[in-house]
Amino acid sequence: VRAYSSDVKLAMDGSLNVSGGGTGMDGIEAGNHSKVAFTGVKELNVSGDTQLGTYGVNASDNSQVDGEAESLTVKSTGSAYGVRALKNSSADLSVTGAVKVATTGDSAYGVRAVNNSTVSADFGSLAVSASGDATGLYASTSSMKLSAAGPVSATSATRTTSGIEVQNNSPVSADLGSLSVTADKGAASGIYSYSNSASSIDITGGLTVSGDGGTGITARGGAAHQITVNGLTDVSLRNGADETKAIHASYGAAISLNGGLSVDVTKATSV
Repeated sequence: VRAYSSDVKLAMDGSLNVSGGGTGMDGIEAGNHSKVAFTGVKELNVSGDTQLGTYGVNASDNSQVDGEAESLTVKSTGSAYGVRALKNSSADLSVTGAVKVATTGDSAYGVRAVNNSTVSADFGSLAVSASGDATGLYASTSSMKLSAAGPVSATSATRTTSGIEVQNNSPVSADLGSLSVTADKGAASGIYSYSNSASSIDITGGLTVSGDGGTGITARGGAAHQITVNGLTDVSLRNGADETKAIHASYGAAISLNGGLSVDVTKATSV
């Protein structure tokens, strides 16, 4: 489904399956001052054999996508995005079941909002896996509000993995059942919030971070950062460089760990 300088309303009672290659794949796309609203989608499945990006939901250039689905699955041989909002765009989504984003050949993002965009989403769960970089939630000069009653995970086989990354004056609110971040052969960052971004992150069931170096939780750049983890915070960072940190707050940021802390970090400079 694609809207370009147009509006589309889609009412379904079934699944939407999109697959192919070429110049990129989109399940639902709105671009160039467009709006797409969809209801009644059971499964939204997008599979792309392309190096130019595969998107479940994609809003760009002053556009808007609103909708609901029972599940969302994105598979790609190139970069993969569950939800992307770019250049003054917005996405407002409800996915009652699982959101799964996977690539065998590049980087993957669960939700990405950049360039003055907004994403509001309610998921059952979120799983992101990649052969390259894997990121659960990412916001830069944008805002994001996401809830997931079930687990949220990000896994990379060879590169850097981030659970939540927030930068450049981006207000982000996340209420998650749990967060697991694993980098098999790269650095892992559980939560990284910086550059005056107002973060309110609440994790009910614990945080697990495992990788070759990296950071468990970092919050810096002002008292607007509020990160709360209920349940065990388990940070295991192998073979870390000197700047490896388990828990690091600076410049007035607040991190609250309410369920205990387990740390196994090589060359950690702060805990």
